[in-house]
Order: sequence, then C-alpha cells, then structure tokens
Amino acid sequence: EGMEHYNNKEYDKAIPIFEEYLEKNQDASDYNQIKFYLAVSFLSQNETERSAKIFEDLVQIAGAEIQEDSKWYLSLAYARIGKKEAAKAQLEELASSEKYGTKASKILNPKTKVAFR
Repeated sequence: EGMEHYNNKEYDKAIPIFEEYLEKNQDASDYNQIKFYLAVSFLSQNETERSAKIFEDLVQIAGAEIQEDSKWYLSLAYARIGKKEAAKAQLEELASSEKYGTKASKILNPKTKVAFR
C-alpha cells in the first residue's frame, strides 16, 4: 500500500505507512529499502533534514545499491539545506559510479562539455 502511494507520488500518504512498517518489521529483509523510500518521501515533502538523517544512516549500513542511491539523494538534501561542501563530497564519491557518475561529474564540473561520438 505504501509503495502504491509512493509510485503515485502521494508521499504524504506513503510516509505514515512506511513508518509503521519500519517500526513493526525491524528484522525484515526489505527494511533498508523501505527506509530508503521513506527518506525519498521526506525529501519530496521538503522535510529535508529528516531525509538527510535517514540517508546518512543508509550510506553507512545499507547494501551497495541502496548505499549508492542514498549518496545521490543525500547530496541533493545537503545542497537544499546549504551544506555545499558535504554535497560536493558525496558527489565526488559518486564520480566513478556507473549509475550516477555522469550526473555527478556534470554537477561538479558544469563547464565540461561531453562529446558524443
């Protein structure tokens, strides 16, 4: 149900469902995945500080894919709250990422032109 709301960008409805699930299912195999969706939901609702705290946890403990996604969103959260150096540090870590490397490099080096061949 929470994912249905999330996919429909109804983050205000997804948040309480995700929070309840996390509270009751701390040993669930998808715990960190749901925690990630909760953090994205908070970010989408402009609850940037709350989302940043969750992303900070996830980059420390989650599996590789969630860690990488969390670093990307954490850089966005940091940028929104004015922590530019912290945002830059996250982007630098993602510069070699297959998924986010191009985006991170463009943000870090906005004057660099990418040539297509």
